[in-house]
Amino acid sequence: MPINFPMRARRDDPEGWMVVQQMVDYLANIVDKNAVAAYQAPSVGTTLPSSATNGQEAVLVDSISNPSYVWRFRYNGSSISAYKWEFIGGSPAAALVNTQEAPTTLNAWADLATIGPQITVPRAGDYDVCFGARKVYTVATSQHYMGLAITGKTTGNIQAAFPLWSGTSGNCDLRFVATATTHGDLTGLASGAVIKLTYYANAADPFAQRFLEVTPRRVS
Repeated sequence: MPINFPMRARRDDPEGWMVVQQMVDYLANIVDKNAVAAYQAPSVGTTLPSSATNGQEAVLVDSISNPSYVWRFRYNGSSISAYKWEFIGGSPAAALVNTQEAPTTLNAWADLATIGPQITVPRAGDYDVCFGARKVYTVATSQHYMGLAITGKTTGNIQAAFPLWSGTSGNCDLRFVATATTHGDLTGLASGAVIKLTYYANAADPFAQRFLEVTPRRVS
């Protein structure tokens, strides 16, 4: 249901009547010389409207009562893309694993004991991702990578390479903490696709403070 707020109209714009709501001016549709079409706030829901008009806006959330993300979209009926709801504002969906855990599978892409972090995308479309972690090195010449395992796509198709730390116990401190972050874009994801961090290592040095953030660019 649209949420309506108190508003007032004024005639001080050369293009027509203005509707003022919460200190924001909106150019109104003129029904006649003495009437102003009421401004309707974007709908808010766990799905987007099935029938939309060009320029219509809607807010997508994962929960009405306690949303973890709030994404605002505008429908672009002129777009040649199948994803016509274009993202115009909101915070990313985020997942975090603080627990420090070491890989038990070496020299292959694998999960850690606590899987992820991971996020399920609610709509088919194109998304931006940001992910990273802190890494504690205790083994000389260890190499560690993070990547994304995505439903229907190749494991580790975006990688974050941590710095190589090499030496021996005689000439360096083998305990070294590094932080790495990377960004990337994922196109053509299916509705319900799971984006999950996965790991590759040649030594059992732990990862900590693993995070994943997902922001839509445009969806169906």
